[in-house]
Amino acid sequence: MEKIQFYGIDRFNRPVFKSLDGGKGKYYGDVNTLFGYDATEAEVLAKVTVNDLCYFGSRFDCEPYGTPVENLEIVVGKSSDVDLLTAKLINAGADRAKVIAIVDGYGDPVDWSHHSLDTIISEVWQSDTNSGDDADGWIINEICRQFNIEEVKE
Repeated sequence: MEKIQFYGIDRFNRPVFKSLDGGKGKYYGDVNTLFGYDATEAEVLAKVTVNDLCYFGSRFDCEPYGTPVENLEIVVGKSSDVDLLTAKLINAGADRAKVIAIVDGYGDPVDWSHHSLDTIISEVWQSDTNSGDDADGWIINEICRQFNIEEVKE
């Protein structure tokens, strides 16, 4: 069973899921159920199941291949933690532009134009936890420090 996780909304308003099983560049999505760019993982998962998905391609904004898929399992991200952290950040004055500026300060800029704030937070947090780096050096914690909120530990 291949594990996938909600990744974001593409430029055609389609929900996109990314493989978590190591294979670089495996994206899946739904071409029939559309969302606004600010849709949260919870909103998408309330309407989209694995039965709605097809293979999209090797990168986020690919034109869908349309190939039916089998043996997929949707894994819910750190949505409750992400939702809580996103709410704290918003209350402290964070918005998409400010968070993107912090993230982009750590390397080559990423095209976050089709990601909601909670999706950006989720992606950065997941990348940090997978990095093997000490939590003090995590980008998500730099975001927390910039807005004077408690840093994450895991």
